[in-house]
Amino acid sequence: GEVHAFRWTEGRGMVDLGTLPGHTSSQAVAILDAWMPGGGQVLGVSRGAGGWVPVMWTVSGSIRPLSIPLLEGATYTFPADANAFG
Repeated sequence: GEVHAFRWTEGRGMVDLGTLPGHTSSQAVAILDAWMPGGGQVLGVSRGAGGWVPVMWTVSGSIRPLSIPLLEGATYTFPADANAFG
């Protein structure tokens, strides 16, 4: 019943990108164009008991949390897009 982000390619089909350790769901929101530096990375969020955490999946499939500061008065951050500068 949990939702996971995935990457699809013609050669490999659908590949589950997973979540951060201890989290139960994830969602992808953008992918860097292959021609850009870091191209093919997937931007998204991973969700655990503490809420949503912005993450980036590498082309090889590893996941890392992103340090995106909250705006004043905000309780969570949810990225919408990425570029070659991060």
